[in-house]
Amino acid sequence: MCREVFENARVIGLETLEIQLALQCAPVIAGLKISNLLIIPSSQEEKLYHIFRNSEISFFRLLWADGKSTFLLYHKEMLEAYFMQWEVRTILKEAGYGNLSLDAVLATFRHRFENCRRNRGEFPHEMGILLGYPSEDVSGFIEHKGRDFLYSGYWKVYGNLQEKLKLFHKYETARSTQVELLACGVFMEDIIDIYQQEWQQKAVI
Repeated sequence: MCREVFENARVIGLETLEIQLALQCAPVIAGLKISNLLIIPSSQEEKLYHIFRNSEISFFRLLWADGKSTFLLYHKEMLEAYFMQWEVRTILKEAGYGNLSLDAVLATFRHRFENCRRNRGEFPHEMGILLGYPSEDVSGFIEHKGRDFLYSGYWKVYGNLQEKLKLFHKYETARSTQVELLACGVFMEDIIDIYQQEWQQKAVI
């Protein structure tokens, strides 16, 4: 995070839900990324529901522990389409997923994620799929056990580095833009609405 973005975020308040949404999930809010984790104090859940009440972005609680809630924020249609890719389905099947419907995968992953966090169980490496990472990078991470990567940014890259670097730059731009808008007094609900209007216009074109 560049200093300017951090300073803007700090002025507003690093612990505010709006800032945490921008810092953790800006690419998802901007429609650039399928999904992302969001970790917030459980006391902010009601406000989260309020912010996304008219949004096309879905969220699914993965864990509640120690006063904090971990959610998966995602674009449902994008994630379902991603699950239809042969490479993605192969990774999920090899990870032990029988039913590959979105609801079934989310339920199974939540169980594994909870077991990992609460009981120090095995880490569910298929998390990269739930986060919409390119399948080549997820399979590369699993094969190389997290080592021998080309670059480590939003995730560890194992192929098409230049393409991923451009994508990471877009993610950073989205985060900077959203923090700046919040610093100017724009509500997160309005920021989400602006992006949704852009998606709808592109869909018409």
